[in-house]
Amino acid sequence: PIVDKINTLIKNKYDIEKLLLSGKNFSTPILDGKEGYIANFHAIYDTSNTLAAYAVTYGDMEELVSLEKKYLITNFMGCLIIFLFSFGIYLYLKQNTKILLEKIQFETIVRTTVDGILLLNTDGKIQFMNLAACKLLGYEVGEVEGQNSHELLHEHNTSSSLKECHILS
Repeated sequence: PIVDKINTLIKNKYDIEKLLLSGKNFSTPILDGKEGYIANFHAIYDTSNTLAAYAVTYGDMEELVSLEKKYLITNFMGCLIIFLFSFGIYLYLKQNTKILLEKIQFETIVRTTVDGILLLNTDGKIQFMNLAACKLLGYEVGEVEGQNSHELLHEHNTSSSLKECHILS
């Protein structure tokens, strides 16, 4: 009964005639649910070197079932990793596009407003001054970048010191 079952599986799942006509030895793994088999086909030639027949042997291969499961799990995990990686790249690009659009919008507002805008770092040095601020203060664009804003823009009474300056503190 097992041989009939294996023969039926081979006929249904493989183009066995094409393999037989090749005249070469070959083996075919066969999976049927939780059972695994192997069919080995050995070409037999007559004295005139013409293919005369095949000797067929069958064997149990229970490890085929576990190999198939491992193969399917590996393929699934590979596809999942590729999907997650692709989705991560999509989210990254989408976020970068959003940030770029927000930056363009912010820069457009800062550069075109009639109000003077200065951007200072934590040391009080000017990192950016828009055109309106340059016009209000009488500087050229880029002329004061990197300079100390307090020393450049605030005048002290001669009697007061820098330590007493409320703006600086």
